[in-house]
Amino acid sequence: LYIKDKYISHISICLLSKHGVENVLCSICVCLALNMEIEDILANIKNINNIPHRLESKFVNGVEVIDDGFNSNIKGFFDALAVLSLSNKYKVLITPGIIEQGENNKVTSSLVASRIVEVADFVFLVTNNTKHIEEYFNQKEFKHYIVKECFIEAFNEAIKIDKDKIILIENDLPDIYLK
Repeated sequence: LYIKDKYISHISICLLSKHGVENVLCSICVCLALNMEIEDILANIKNINNIPHRLESKFVNGVEVIDDGFNSNIKGFFDALAVLSLSNKYKVLITPGIIEQGENNKVTSSLVASRIVEVADFVFLVTNNTKHIEEYFNQKEFKHYIVKECFIEAFNEAIKIDKDKIILIENDLPDIYLK
C-alpha cells in the first residue's frame, strides 16, 4: 500500500478478484477521508473474509475449488474466468452458463463460450440451458466438455480427473441444480 507515493505497508487479503482489491483500496480511501488511523484500517483489513459462493477459494477432498456459485452475469463470469486463468493447474469449469437471459441467451452464451475456450481445459455443462454454449464449442471444435444433468454428477466426475487441477464452480449451481 502506497499513499501519496509513500510506502505504508504490505497488505495480504483473501479476495481473489481484481474488483475485490479495488473495493479494499476504495475502502481505505474512504476510511482515510473519515480521518481513521492507518493502523486501525490495516488491522481491520486482516478481518476481511470472502462472501460464501462468491469467488470463494476452498479445498474439497484435497482439490482446490473456486466457488463462484452464487449467481452470475457476463462481467462476473469473465472475472471468474480471469481468476481461473491465473492458475498453472489443469483448469476445470462446472457451469450451467448464465441463466435467465431470455432473448439474450444466444448472444450471451456465445460470448461466455468464447472466453471459456480460451481458459478452460475441461468443461462440465449442467442442465439444458447450455445449448448455445455447446453450439459454439462444436463450431470451434472444442471437444473438452460433457453435459451433466446435475451439479453433483459433474462435481463428482471433476474430482476424479487424474490431474493436478483447480475447479471453478460458476453460477447458481449448488442452490438451483443440486439434486
